[in-house]
Parts: sequence; C-alpha cells; structure tokens
Amino acid sequence: MTTYVETVAYDNGMADYWLFTNSTSLDGCLVTNLKALTGYKFRVSCLNEVGSSPWTPLIDGETMMGVPSASPEPIIVYLIDNTTIGIEWTPIDSSDVNGILSGYRIQYINMDTNAETTLRCDPDITHATIISVDPNVNYSVSMWGYTAGGDGVKSDTIVVSYQMLLERTSTSPPSISGMTTGTF
Repeated sequence: MTTYVETVAYDNGMADYWLFTNSTSLDGCLVTNLKALTGYKFRVSCLNEVGSSPWTPLIDGETMMGVPSASPEPIIVYLIDNTTIGIEWTPIDSSDVNGILSGYRIQYINMDTNAETTLRCDPDITHATIISVDPNVNYSVSMWGYTAGGDGVKSDTIVVSYQMLLERTSTSPPSISGMTTGTF
C-alpha cells in the first residue's frame, strides 16, 4: 500500500509550498528552500487508494538562522604605510545574508610562515586596517560575513605584496584619502 503525504507550509497566511511525498513507510518529511528566520504553519494530509485523510490542525514552526550565501565584494586593498594595509569592501546584500548579519571576518595569512590571523568587524563596518605587516612578505587575504548560524561564503583569496601595492601607489592616482587602491 502506498501513502501520499501532502504537506503545506504557510508564510504570512499564504500557502506557498506544497510537498507531495510518495512512500510506503513515512516517519516524517523534510521541507526545503524556506526563508531563514521566517514563521511557517504546516499541515498534513494522507492519500491512498481508499481516499484522503482530513487535514491535521495547523502547527506553527520557524526556520533557524541561515548563513550568508555571498561574500562581500569587491574587496579593495591599499597601502597606508610600510607596515600597514587598508581593506575596504561593499557589504553583503541583505537578500544574501539569510538572517541577521553578526559581522565580517578578515583572514590574512603570512605566506612565508603560514601564520594565520583573523580579524572580526562589526556588521556596519566596511573597512579595516591590518597593522604590523612585514613589507618583505606576501600575504593572502580573504573575508566573509557571518551570522549566529555560522560562517558564510568566503571571498576569493587576494595575494597581497608590499611591492605590488607600492607600484600601484607610484603609478595610480590616489583615490581614498590620498591612498591608492587596487581591486583584486
């Protein structure tokens, strides 16, 4: 005997998700592609060759916090002085946050020693300063947003060298507070 289970998820009073499951033994079902931090109401009805069951009473549920599905882009890196690098970025679009943005993480790695450092920034910040960098070492830089649900998508890694930033400074017109920027 085959049982068909029809599940309806209601968001703001509208039935926006219908799930039909065909199973001979069903202990539950997974409803996917729902919005983060959104209240839903669910009800279930079974259907077999004899007919349909009545709908169950509506059950309230709320989805959990998601993680950002995009990284901050573009990331702009510029030289402040011999041992200081500035970073600026465009915030993650609110439609990609999937919850409440807790902040940003910037990870930079000394490519000679593989020493990793991670900075945390508040969600309303769009720039940071990395101090005490060695001008004779290349660094890889990446960043991502995070929510209470976890870390989001990491940006592409940017390889930063003091020499490259110095060359950009000497050949490009200043564009941020007298400092030259480069988008990598």
